[in-house]
Amino acid sequence: MKRIWILAIAMVLMVPAMASMASASEHHEMSINRYIGGFEYKDGAVSGRYVSFSVDAKNGEIWNYTVNNVTVFDHIYYEKTTMGKIRVSGAAFMYVGMGYGLDDWDRKNMSFEGEWKFIHAHDNPVGVLHIVIHGSDTITYKLAEGINATLMNSTVILEGAVDARLLISNGEANIDNGSISITTMGNSSTSVIFVEPTQWVIEDKIKNMVMKEIQKGKVGAEMYIGENGCDLINYSYEMKAQIMHQEKNHLRLKISSESPEGKVMIMHVDKNMLRYDAQHRIMVKLDGKNITEGSVDAVMNGGTEAKYAVVDNGDSVTLMVYIPHFSEHTLDVESEPVEGGEINGFTMENPLLIALIIVVIIGVVGAVIWKTKSR
Repeated sequence: MKRIWILAIAMVLMVPAMASMASASEHHEMSINRYIGGFEYKDGAVSGRYVSFSVDAKNGEIWNYTVNNVTVFDHIYYEKTTMGKIRVSGAAFMYVGMGYGLDDWDRKNMSFEGEWKFIHAHDNPVGVLHIVIHGSDTITYKLAEGINATLMNSTVILEGAVDARLLISNGEANIDNGSISITTMGNSSTSVIFVEPTQWVIEDKIKNMVMKEIQKGKVGAEMYIGENGCDLINYSYEMKAQIMHQEKNHLRLKISSESPEGKVMIMHVDKNMLRYDAQHRIMVKLDGKNITEGSVDAVMNGGTEAKYAVVDNGDSVTLMVYIPHFSEHTLDVESEPVEGGEINGFTMENPLLIALIIVVIIGVVGAVIWKTKSR
């Protein structure tokens, strides 16, 4: 009899572990890692899981920019020529060029007086292509067959074979005969960001707000963080971020910017790495000090105090953090159980799992009773 009860207790204790394994497996199938590809580059050909194109390594002209097997732009070219260099690392492609020659790769060169060009492409389903030009120039995007463009304020809406956007900051756009021409603004910098928002991990009700803030320059960068790697997307070319420490339910990032003004950092984190559910909350620290959680609206509105918002996307969690002033900062993101929300590392977060536990317990108890009566 004693052995039977020991077996019964052991079986009941195994159920939470089995449930946790099932939950982890389910999340793994829907991992954020599917948003992180990887480029290969050879002789001007750039090929990734989601994005591919050809590029002139000297002046940064682009041909056949293709996202998710759909060619969006036949040709992207410029009125003025730069001489530049290319770097490909993981899911990121970068080109930096200058009108008077490039002596060093360091991005700090772009703060020098003169004309320069920065191109940043990302191999992800959103297909982000960011082009920044400092000085007087004209960027021309020749549309591929089946792509139509309309201009709404400073946004070009691309429809047909795609549902995408060109977000223009500090430039004037004109659409004519299947081409989009963007005139830059002299001694300042013009930013043009291509994005296909239908593939964005952000939920629909937040997409339009985020795109507007990217266009205004409030969103500095976006980062996808998965178990197998990460991808940093710069919306503000001078912003940098890297993961310094990573363990279960804890991430530490180093974030810096050459521009001192406040920016929002967006992070999409796989739930296999950072637990977030009804029994857990996420805490964010800036330079070792807790900051206040608020709404997405409050974060995007900025202000003088750091703040963050959390959005549950199902298989991932999105964190939006406003940093009011930049130099170099550390950002700690931690998941911790709320009071009474976790027992020995197990949370009752799924009704089906609860039902499974009840069925197993009833079965075990029934078996014990039957065994006892049969003696």
